[in-house]
Amino acid sequence: MATQSPVSTHFVSQTLQSNFALWNALLTINGIMISAFGIAVAAVPGVRSFYSILLVGLCGLSILLLVLNFFAVKQLYLTIGRKLQDPNSADLTPQARQNDIRIQNRRHRWVQCRENVVLVLLVAEAVLIGVVLWSSGGF
Repeated sequence: MATQSPVSTHFVSQTLQSNFALWNALLTINGIMISAFGIAVAAVPGVRSFYSILLVGLCGLSILLLVLNFFAVKQLYLTIGRKLQDPNSADLTPQARQNDIRIQNRRHRWVQCRENVVLVLLVAEAVLIGVVLWSSGGF
């Protein structure tokens, strides 16, 4: 198994922490929006329920995608841990090693894709908040 320099290890750790911080912030924002606009449909008479329901649905989709990202990272570390504990993992053929790299690259692309979709949904949610506020006379 290849060893990394301390600097490389530090930056890998910082990258992972920043991803988790971003995902946690997005989860928090979406949770707040679900709470606020789920209640707004019932509590505020002028709020259009269609827009609020759409907003809550987009927030729910965002949360689901973010949770899938957390599961993908968890699965990556479980896989790494299993390979580190398996004495035969060092004996992987070049073909098996390439296959593992291809699988992990595909999973990483899906994580990035879900993250980008969540960021686009966040913009759509912000626009919907504006529409809900405007249609209810909040502006």
